[in-house]
Amino acid sequence: TTAASGGNRESLLGPRPARRKQSAADAGCRNPGSGIAKQCRRGYSLLLLSLYQNPLPISTDFPPFRTLRPQKSDKGRGECGNFAKNFSFSFLPDIIEVVFRTTGKIPVYQQEGILLKRIFTKALCLVCVGALALSLAACGGKADSAASSTASSSALGSASDYDYQNFNYSDGLDEKGYWEGIRALDYVTLPEDFASVAIKRSDVEPTSEEVEEQISDLLNQYSSTEHITDRAAADGDTVNINYVGSVNNVEFTGGSAENYDLTLGSDTFIDGFEDQIIGHKPGETFDVNVTFPDGYSDSTDASGNAVKLSGQKAVFTVVLNYISESVLPELTDSWVADTFGAFGTPNNIYTVEALRAYYQDQLYTSNLNTAVMDYLLENSTFKSIPQQVMDYQVNQCLNYYSTLAGYYGYDLDGLVQNLLGYESTDDMLAHLESSLEDYSKEALLYQAVAESLDITPTQEQLDAYSDYKDTYGQNYCTMVALMDAVTSTLTSGAVVS
Repeated sequence: TTAASGGNRESLLGPRPARRKQSAADAGCRNPGSGIAKQCRRGYSLLLLSLYQNPLPISTDFPPFRTLRPQKSDKGRGECGNFAKNFSFSFLPDIIEVVFRTTGKIPVYQQEGILLKRIFTKALCLVCVGALALSLAACGGKADSAASSTASSSALGSASDYDYQNFNYSDGLDEKGYWEGIRALDYVTLPEDFASVAIKRSDVEPTSEEVEEQISDLLNQYSSTEHITDRAAADGDTVNINYVGSVNNVEFTGGSAENYDLTLGSDTFIDGFEDQIIGHKPGETFDVNVTFPDGYSDSTDASGNAVKLSGQKAVFTVVLNYISESVLPELTDSWVADTFGAFGTPNNIYTVEALRAYYQDQLYTSNLNTAVMDYLLENSTFKSIPQQVMDYQVNQCLNYYSTLAGYYGYDLDGLVQNLLGYESTDDMLAHLESSLEDYSKEALLYQAVAESLDITPTQEQLDAYSDYKDTYGQNYCTMVALMDAVTSTLTSGAVVS
């Protein structure tokens, strides 16, 4: 189980964390344009930050999530299939919130300048792609019955065929970060111009609107909060509440929290909870009646006796403390200098003009990175995918969901059925088959380029991931560093006109 902030820290109610104000870093992952997107988009292998392997960081601050509802709303992202075009990050503010609360730090620098401190950059990029498995669900939303019929014929077979519980990130990788025993060029034919891809400047030059969107996201990150107590809560408000839950008049472990921030209409608590807060005023105490979904894990009472929650009606006594409203800072030279100049950034960002120029440059670089990789994915020929690489993708996906299920209070099938809308884990695998194939192709593509140009990561690129070698293994961290080196070489060689 995980926990709510304040009060009884064990919570089984089922909300995810209230949506944090979107930062420029978050937007950088969601939007194809940002200085960190070039790392975040390498999602097929970066996977999860250790926060999803180690329950301690989450258990100190969060009630288990009800469900993440990835939305296919990112600009410029069309139909599902090509990872580079369809990796949706719309849910990342919630996931990155875990890191914010765990570290107690707010991002300030970006890896190449402002916005994220360097230690945070590495964590953020791993988190971004740690969310990969959830982004897969965004491709299709709730499974429809016609597509579900493909489950039995999926080439991936059944989840029970995979040893995903014992998945290790460095298994199957050698000390160079290559797939062990695999020569990628035996499987991939690169286009003749792969080292000098021609790109139209108009395709990668960011618009003024995109720059202003980044600025807006940045201001949201630094907004202050005003507590409102003189009006009723409305849909879309963020409210601060205390709650105590009971089933059959028995309070249960995890059913209570104090000073919890919840955005009404975000659909983060179990069905019906948020709707019943709307219309109440701060200072009021009232009951919220809900029903736990089938498959929800049992809890205990104060004496340690089991309390069944699955399918049970529950009553939560709620105190509405206040409504939160955000106040944005005024964008002035003084604010930029005070916020970023004090850190001595090498970018000399002390004015609004310099800030916009910085974003212009970062967006351009990221768009160029994306355009080059998109071109290679679309113009390379893949003869086949080694079973070893495909199995790796499946195991990492299932391992992610299995770990996540524990934080939700479900087993794997329970999470897949109740939160993701699939009939079974096998049904989910069938739906993700095409996406997992694409991630396998991208994995081979990076190695094929490295083989062709004899690319190896620099010591600086290796050091950037050294903090994660105990969790993921040295070979895995070397592979990620190799991806940095390949990306740098390809974008440097691109011909922009």
